[in-house]
Amino acid sequence: MHTIESIKEVVETFFDIDLGSKKRDSMHFRTRSIFYKLCFNYTHKPTYQAVGDSVNRDHSTVIYSVKTFDDNIKYDKELKDMYDCLKQTFKEFEGEKVSLSELIKNNFKLKKSFSLLKLELDQEKLKNSLISEHKEVSLINSLMNELDDEERCLLACKLEALYNLNKGRVKIKLN
Repeated sequence: MHTIESIKEVVETFFDIDLGSKKRDSMHFRTRSIFYKLCFNYTHKPTYQAVGDSVNRDHSTVIYSVKTFDDNIKYDKELKDMYDCLKQTFKEFEGEKVSLSELIKNNFKLKKSFSLLKLELDQEKLKNSLISEHKEVSLINSLMNELDDEERCLLACKLEALYNLNKGRVKIKLN
């Protein structure tokens, strides 16, 4: 049997992720779900509180995740692939025979899932960046609307001058 800490170390190393971080993106969520499930499969009678404490989560979060895990893997193929691959790793340590072709296939699946999750995370970061830029543009527009015509014209002239100045600097750098 394994300990909660040994399972945590394996999962964190495998996914190169800190399970105790406050991040809530899909990569951290899925990885923590796998961790919870492995703890209850490969440790001797862990408590929800002990598992949650090990990753800075409340016991109710662990309960919910464990109860919904089997339903989630029915609909989330990446989660299932990641879980199956890690489960195979633990089976090896438990003395069950696993073929080399199975390990290679699981390794390939995990790498693919990991790449897709990284891509998903990058898309999420880009989306958040675009949302942030949109908020900034909205703020500028609302501030512009508060100006009278003369102030708006003066601001537009100053912005155009700054733009042209920057444009000139870029040309100098490129030449």
